[in-house]
Amino acid sequence: MKVYLNGHELDFTLENETNAGQVLDQIETLAEENNATIVHIQINGETVPAEEIEKCYSMSLDTVDAMQITTVQQDDIVVSLKDLEAPVTEISAKLEQIPVLLQHHKDGEVAEILKRFADSFDSMCQLAALSSLFPARFQSLQFSNLNFQDYLKDFSPILNQFEEALKSGDTVLTGDLAEWELKPRLDQFIESIKEFN
Repeated sequence: MKVYLNGHELDFTLENETNAGQVLDQIETLAEENNATIVHIQINGETVPAEEIEKCYSMSLDTVDAMQITTVQQDDIVVSLKDLEAPVTEISAKLEQIPVLLQHHKDGEVAEILKRFADSFDSMCQLAALSSLFPARFQSLQFSNLNFQDYLKDFSPILNQFEEALKSGDTVLTGDLAEWELKPRLDQFIESIKEFN
């Protein structure tokens, strides 16, 4: 049986493990010792969803040719958050320009800003999900007294209004929401990330 961790084959020696679940337990222990956790598992090329992990304990190692395991480290999440600071800062500045761009019918520029905002917001959501795997490390990451998940939920009503304003062609409301609602929330993200270690 071959075991791959983050794409690299492990020099792995079986001790008393008789099933795939026991091997995963050993790798999770190793991951925890390195401030990491398992986020994806494939056995014989098939993804094992989290809700089916118990099935691994009834999977004999005789039936396992390969296990591919992906982990994430706490420090990698912090680095990714810090890496978002520059693009989010740029997007925040551009959100402030949306009202003027809309007045001058520069819809293409507005669309590009919104695409970049959506991409960054998607990254923020993914990082929030990963950070929730390490509550002790990330509970101190606060955005105006909101934890990461609640901070992102706070965007929902604004994003819904923003989408409706775009659909209806209400350029005044679109511009106002970009400048007075989305921009301050992104500025809070930037400030909180700068202070977080």
